[in-house]
Amino acid sequence: MKSSISRWSNGECVEVECTAPKTALSPNETIQVTAASVSHLDQGKFSAKLKGNGTENVTPEDQEGKPSAVYTLTAPAKGQARIIVKSVSRRGIGLGMLEFDEVRKPKPPVKTPPVKTPPCDGGWTGTVKAVRVKRRDEHKGQDGRLVRQIDTLKETYDAKVTVLGTREMSGGIVNNFHGNAEGSFFSTKYSESNYAPGKMFCNKVMMTTPQTHKLEIQEKGEANKRVLVAIAINGGRRGYIGFTAPETASERIITRTYESGCESYNAANSGVDRSSSLIERNGEFFEVDFEIDPSSPNVLKGSKTIQNSDGSETMITWDLSRCR
Repeated sequence: MKSSISRWSNGECVEVECTAPKTALSPNETIQVTAASVSHLDQGKFSAKLKGNGTENVTPEDQEGKPSAVYTLTAPAKGQARIIVKSVSRRGIGLGMLEFDEVRKPKPPVKTPPVKTPPCDGGWTGTVKAVRVKRRDEHKGQDGRLVRQIDTLKETYDAKVTVLGTREMSGGIVNNFHGNAEGSFFSTKYSESNYAPGKMFCNKVMMTTPQTHKLEIQEKGEANKRVLVAIAINGGRRGYIGFTAPETASERIITRTYESGCESYNAANSGVDRSSSLIERNGEFFEVDFEIDPSSPNVLKGSKTIQNSDGSETMITWDLSRCR
């Protein structure tokens, strides 16, 4: 008997089913909630006394559910709305609850303050690139056993400067501008000597064989540095750009290759050596003068190839602009 009474009063026999047309309410919004007593035994709805309460306001509180009743729930000014309905009848005591999310008003967009454009002082921005290439190719004829001698050289120094538009005013000079420079140096020297057949000992055996001696020396280095770039317009018709590229520190690799009919001789004299320390090389100085378009004095764009006195060739390209 005690067990039956406990089940009757603790909701094990009856529950209250609460329904509403939506699941979220704005602050102070009202909504109608339908409540009905449902039997756990046969899932049927039945008449019972219903008492409702909840957040802010529930009306009318006490009703006769025949088998259902309708409550008016008012949401609070802030937070979730909730209604709880209690059912009391001979079939048992049961509870039902329904919660509603809060509908929040969207926040007004935050106005972004306008971006202030810094005052223009006529500074140049853009890029300047210089590539200096030096080549040498020599072929020599027969000299005794030496049948042919080949010597070649190729050096390339490549520099690119991103001009930042800020002036360097020290010393009263107004045409120097700061820039971030990237530099690279690559050099290959190659020598090849071809000899006519001659006698030589190979593993204590005398033999006759031609010989070829090859020597290749490579240097490669890179650098990054802040530099100054001089940019000037003279007389409104001539432009000038000049800068010193950054110094490089290069690794040297020497490769020796001997070719003959004696494999042990070739192996003993061939090999690869790397320099134990880096080789410092001063940065190249590049400059160019050119004609400009008087109708567009705030845009400098072009390229020019320069033949240098040491036989090398330099190509300089520029793409610069300034505000006014």
